[in-house]
Amino acid sequence: MNPKKAKIILRETKKILNGLRLNWWISAGTALGLYRDQLSNEFLKKDTDLDIGILGLSKEEIDTLVHSFIGNGFSLVKALQADGKEFQIVFVKDDILVDIYLFELESSWKTGIIGIVNHNEHGIMRKPFLFPLTKIKGYPMLNPPELYLEIRFGPNWRIPSSKKIPWQFEAANLEFYRSEDYEEVDCKSE
Repeated sequence: MNPKKAKIILRETKKILNGLRLNWWISAGTALGLYRDQLSNEFLKKDTDLDIGILGLSKEEIDTLVHSFIGNGFSLVKALQADGKEFQIVFVKDDILVDIYLFELESSWKTGIIGIVNHNEHGIMRKPFLFPLTKIKGYPMLNPPELYLEIRFGPNWRIPSSKKIPWQFEAANLEFYRSEDYEEVDCKSE
């Protein structure tokens, strides 16, 4: 991923999402790179996309999101659903992928924990409720960042890895289920 292009696309993404007044944050490798490597002001060397989380969108808000990105020169690559709900929408512009994961609130009366959950093709990803958001280099991130990064990448998240490891092997908060339970949605834009 070209870091200069990625910075421009991340700024454009921020402008679109803020304009829609969405509850969003940088996530996964994008958050790790910008937080852990704050002094270098770079993305992870082996990262291939920009990762964004968004909380609580209705079908109408998802449609507005898609039209806003397309209206700003992005192309829709794919949208995935599980249990009839979109969980991931991928856009591309200038060869930079923007990977948006959609989350919803979840609470458990057994544990009293409120969390956010994303149903995806590998299973159910749960994260503790880490709000209010904090800002890293002007971008919202789940709070506290160290807890989010440990949940997402494990206890050694501070140590850069020379290998690109598929995220589903790093995510300690992933519950697996059958891949037959999700489907790719037709992404033909009008």
